[in-house]
Amino acid sequence: MPGREKRISPSYEIAIRAVTGYRTEDEPSTKTIAVEGSSDATIEGRYMSVTLSRLLVNLPMISDEGEPGYFTLLAVDLRNLWDYQLITKYNTLGIKHKLIDSLGFQYEVDMPPWDYRTVVLEDGESLEVRYEAPERYLEAHARTTGWFSFGTLLGGAAPERFIFRFPVFDAGQTGGWVRDEEVLEFVITDYEAVPYGDPR
Repeated sequence: MPGREKRISPSYEIAIRAVTGYRTEDEPSTKTIAVEGSSDATIEGRYMSVTLSRLLVNLPMISDEGEPGYFTLLAVDLRNLWDYQLITKYNTLGIKHKLIDSLGFQYEVDMPPWDYRTVVLEDGESLEVRYEAPERYLEAHARTTGWFSFGTLLGGAAPERFIFRFPVFDAGQTGGWVRDEEVLEFVITDYEAVPYGDPR
């Protein structure tokens, strides 16, 4: 079986033009229904709404120690539709958001690279940037924005799907028994690859 090509995909920004996707139904939550994403790349579930904002592919960055790295960063707007607090990010349960690329490879979400603060711009200049993650706990009917990181895409692949998983606990709780799970899947059906310009 041939190994995976290690060539790093180019660095660029994806301007998302259209998405489709899936969300979990009411009980049982393992069933999904197809949805059409709105013009602003938003899918609403029963508990959470997710909007894809900016998508930077393999952004070249330099760590505080001078090590180079490439990170695929997704800016999101998360909105709690429920009457109780929700958890928005990966946690000790192992429930993580995922990216699937155009070659079928899967990437798990990570925190934005806290020790990589310098972005290498396309003209060779550098820019100090701090990418912040969304708030971990989101109060009832509140919103948060921030960045998720998905590592380095290889082999010329492009992002194709994003799957967001939000555990739902008993009302008012952010831990314990998972009573339900919100799954929102985005499929990017139309986009334009553009220079990443100002990545802030």
